[in-house]
Amino acid sequence: MANPGYKISTIDGLGRAAVATRDFAIGDLVISEPPLLVLPFGRRPEHPSWEKLSQALTAVAHAHVGDSDGSRPASAAEVAEGQQQASAIVTFLDLSETDRNAVLTKFAAPPLDTPQPSVDLLKAFAKTASSFGSMPSEKELQQLLLVLATNAHEFFENEELSVGLYEQGSKLAHSCSPKTVYLGDGRTLKHYALQPIKTGDIITTSYTVRDDIRACHPTHLRRALLLSSKFFHCECTRCTAPDYLRTIPCATCKAPITPTTSCSAGCPPTAYPTSIEERLEKSIAEATIPFDNPFATGPEIMNAFKRVGVVAGTSTMALGPQHWISNWVLPFQAMQMRSSGDAAGAGKKAIAWCRWSRDMIRPHYPHIHARHLVSMGMLCVRGPEREEYIKIANGALAWASPVFMGGEEAVRRLAMLAEGRVQ
Repeated sequence: MANPGYKISTIDGLGRAAVATRDFAIGDLVISEPPLLVLPFGRRPEHPSWEKLSQALTAVAHAHVGDSDGSRPASAAEVAEGQQQASAIVTFLDLSETDRNAVLTKFAAPPLDTPQPSVDLLKAFAKTASSFGSMPSEKELQQLLLVLATNAHEFFENEELSVGLYEQGSKLAHSCSPKTVYLGDGRTLKHYALQPIKTGDIITTSYTVRDDIRACHPTHLRRALLLSSKFFHCECTRCTAPDYLRTIPCATCKAPITPTTSCSAGCPPTAYPTSIEERLEKSIAEATIPFDNPFATGPEIMNAFKRVGVVAGTSTMALGPQHWISNWVLPFQAMQMRSSGDAAGAGKKAIAWCRWSRDMIRPHYPHIHARHLVSMGMLCVRGPEREEYIKIANGALAWASPVFMGGEEAVRRLAMLAEGRVQ
């Protein structure tokens, strides 16, 4: 059998993890693997127990959020949760005994006593489902649902949402500054090298990042998401280093500091404005919802721009110009200025975003940085920011491939912009 380029080894603190047995260059395919199990969530399973089971599990999800007395109807999210868990269970029922055993034994899952509300909910689902006839034991269902929660990958095939379990892909360790990125091709799991990988390196990937929003999240938000969805407190090298995404100015001399680093000039400690930061995190998340809604109306978009502008002003004043919120709003401001005819202002905001993305996003997710450059490039190359933009763009060309950029057109546009050309 040909060397796949990795082996599964037991690593202290990580358990079983994939280790490179040869070198990989940027863009190399590291793992390509078909699923061991596929759960189609885009359609209703043809199983006699599904309807009643999904109703019962929806009721469990509804009660879990504190509404066991039925004072309000189940939300769409609770219904979807109940249906998906029911689909997982009945699909598991249809597997052979050998495949069931593989699902239950070949994947890591958190202990049942993990103090997390999400784990408690999965245990409640298992308990309710086990009371139905011809069901596996409660213990087996607990293991099934925990395995799926921590190991499954979502994918679309024929415009249908499904999730798959991948035996080898599940052995890639997590990092918030990963060596590989998951860019699946339908049901085939594919991980490509984001950075050079040397023989003996632990092959890492991100368990959370699928878009440029989460790529911009600071440590405390990344850790919270990993704790709630994957049930572990991340201790990767990025999470244990100073979080420069949360940089604020020293109250005395304005030198940059973070929640865990003091002023280099030896000034008195500056109290970190955590409560203000938390309010702004919530505000920016709410303000940008319409931009993700393809059915948002013009007035809704305009109102969203106004709300983003308020967050931007407040963040710059309260947290300073280097904080991640003060910078994450830049592309929205650039788009608004462009739509209002302010090309000069749009160019300044756009190059500031490209500069910040280069410094803060590229070291961890260079392919997402390259996409940022495509989205903002035309606002830069038409103005005085042209030369700086070209330099930044040329630094991202190593990731200019259809795999990383999402298609040939984005690759062509980045190459054109890196030369300072406009259409």
